[in-house]
Amino acid sequence: QQGRAAAQATRPQIGRPARSLLEPTDTSDLPVETVEPAPVSEAEAEGDPRAIVRFGVPHSDPDARPLLSIVLLDDGQALAATPAGIEALASFPYPITFAVDSQLPDAKERAARYQSQGFEVLALIDVPEAFNATDTETILSVALEAVPNSVGVLEGLKTGLQSNRAISDQVTAILRDSGHGIVWQPNGLDTAAKLATREGVPSETLFRDLDAAGQTPTVIRRFLDNAAFRAGQLGGVVMLGRIRPDTISALLIWGLADRAERVSVAPVSAVLMRSEDG
Repeated sequence: QQGRAAAQATRPQIGRPARSLLEPTDTSDLPVETVEPAPVSEAEAEGDPRAIVRFGVPHSDPDARPLLSIVLLDDGQALAATPAGIEALASFPYPITFAVDSQLPDAKERAARYQSQGFEVLALIDVPEAFNATDTETILSVALEAVPNSVGVLEGLKTGLQSNRAISDQVTAILRDSGHGIVWQPNGLDTAAKLATREGVPSETLFRDLDAAGQTPTVIRRFLDNAAFRAGQLGGVVMLGRIRPDTISALLIWGLADRAERVSVAPVSAVLMRSEDG
């Protein structure tokens, strides 16, 4: 608990703007340096070997408010790859989690950059519909290797992980053994998510996508208000956005609003594991 409190105390407070992210930056010609994430102590590794614990960012809230996690998708298109851009996100007024597309050629370097700045990382994964359980095991292993030290998996927005029962069951079995969590895309009755939870995999269904249709900052803030309300009912929700100027601006402004004070904005691992913590 003392370590969690210390980590929370060192986070920047509301009001430190991430100005460099609100201006388009062309970094296509810049070299990407390999940045190794901070090593995990033996005490942490021996205490709980699960990836979601070993690589998670500590979070605590003395007021025990409902949890809201914001995941920003790095699909290789909008990342401000310079250190200045990532440092600007590190000065955000609350924790953010990044989902790195595991198929990006530089996925490992991108993930390491985020982790070196204290962010949690998810591996974005799609499994083709025609794949079977054996194929799924292979692609999941490759994806987790491409995004090392991730706390879990974010189901992709294309073929996803729920095209058939064999795929979703295999995903659940693999993540149960590795100790990763998973954020599923909404799908009917969310059977895969419920079964994963029953099997002991820290699991959550995405509550809302903030900006998939290019929503304005006003609409994004309205979505966040609704998410804060639902978090109060459910105990925790996960939101998805993208590294875009309008989205970053909306998140910063919303962080200053009264509604934001009703929830504890947390890394995704805190939402995934809230049943254990509670």
